[in-house]
Amino acid sequence: MDFSDEFPTIPTRYAFDEDSDEEDLAEVVDKLVLDTIKVDLATEKSMNGYTILYGNYGPGEVFLKASFSTGTKVGSIQLKDKIIASVIASSNNSTDLAIISEEKIPDELVFAVTVALFQQLPCTEVILFDSYLASNYITPNRQERETVPIVKYLRSSLGRKSSQLDMLSAPNLTTGISAAIMTYCELHQLPCVALFTLQESSLGKALITDETTAAFTTALEDLEVACPSLDYGNLRSILRGRKFGKDSGRIDADHHRMYT
Repeated sequence: MDFSDEFPTIPTRYAFDEDSDEEDLAEVVDKLVLDTIKVDLATEKSMNGYTILYGNYGPGEVFLKASFSTGTKVGSIQLKDKIIASVIASSNNSTDLAIISEEKIPDELVFAVTVALFQQLPCTEVILFDSYLASNYITPNRQERETVPIVKYLRSSLGRKSSQLDMLSAPNLTTGISAAIMTYCELHQLPCVALFTLQESSLGKALITDETTAAFTTALEDLEVACPSLDYGNLRSILRGRKFGKDSGRIDADHHRMYT
């Protein structure tokens, strides 16, 4: 085949210029949002917008539950008839909303959930609370071993800058709902900072500890982000409740010993 020959027909990607792929995608997402995802808010919306603190399932969710223990539940995000996140209003600031994941959001729905969230909640800034596993972290120095507690961060173009925190360096990436929210904020020119606490694992399961969870507090102070004080007693109570749950590191029916 002579690659210098001209195409016999117009390439497919240019043949339908009148059709907008972005519009088609938007229609699909809007239909998905209407059919499966619902954001309920039982309070009058702030005309000035909210500061949204989003706790991803894991240490981020545990941290916000312990910090907003005196807050008021004012809404939820539902996937069909199942609540996947709770919306908690701060008792100190009426424009601070904590969105706390109740479970991991499926990857195929993270963009639709993000669109539904921001359609219903006018926002001035977003702070994300997430984690990264030490076993999955890639560093140029093979001998380097990070120890807890450490918090790294990523920011949108307009997000707050830190003088103390290290960036989550390439090629390490954020995924799931955190990636979807950061992308949305970048596209819509919203300030956004994502905090990632180092999380250890045991027997293939992530370990959520008070030390790694409380590390978010120092990061928030450095970024000068106002947040309700962490209730350490409540934090330990939440972690005790998970000790033998599906998120614990103990051996259960899904893990088999390699010896007898």
